[in-house]
Amino acid sequence: MQQKLNDELSQVFENAAVALILVNKEGRIKLINKAGEDLLGQGLVDVYGKLAGEAFRCVNTFINKYTVCGEAEDCTHCPLRNSFEATYNSGFNQYKVQSDLEIKDKDKTYTLHLLISTAILNIASSKYVLVTIEDITKERELHNELKEREKQLEELLATKNKFFSIISHDLKNPFATIAGFAKLLLEDYSSFTDEERESFLQMIINSSENTYKLLENLLLWSKVQVGKMNSNLENVYISDIIYEAISQLRAMA
Repeated sequence: MQQKLNDELSQVFENAAVALILVNKEGRIKLINKAGEDLLGQGLVDVYGKLAGEAFRCVNTFINKYTVCGEAEDCTHCPLRNSFEATYNSGFNQYKVQSDLEIKDKDKTYTLHLLISTAILNIASSKYVLVTIEDITKERELHNELKEREKQLEELLATKNKFFSIISHDLKNPFATIAGFAKLLLEDYSSFTDEERESFLQMIINSSENTYKLLENLLLWSKVQVGKMNSNLENVYISDIIYEAISQLRAMA
């Protein structure tokens, strides 16, 4: 009966969907299930007796090819070590502590985002800590990607609002100027001198040209905003821009 129960518990342990790692008071691995082997990329025969940080290939584990897991200065911040030591020393279990672990794999370094839980176990009169690890790296990366896309969407909406604001304001005034002078000429043409009529026509031409330039600039700006055009910085005479702006304001006055 006891053997049957042990076999059933062994199957539960082995087939759990999350990584289960049994460590002793030093943090050395005594047992690991299949999900744990998949997470580490190593079997029990490879990690048995190793320190947890060593098995994970933590960036602080090896210095000059020597194993110094737990001895480096940054080891005091190790989420794995801190979790099982706290549970072993206090007897209090921990549940889904969010942790980041820097991993060195050959020539590259990457971060594992983990949820670490611990439970104190007494087996054959010896005390162990069962460490449960959930790898949420993909979920965290997806979350960050969604946040980045949300930020881009907000910027796009702000750009759209700015675009419509320019259209509703900066384009409205030049057209109002053109319509105003054209109406004056149409309704009171004979009451104006040739010089005044020529001045009105010149203002209409200037306003039309400025409106055309504004439309061109808006189209170029919109292409830059959606990434369809590269910016080409060049020096300009600010006095010319100021003069054009003053001319437009005078025309609208």
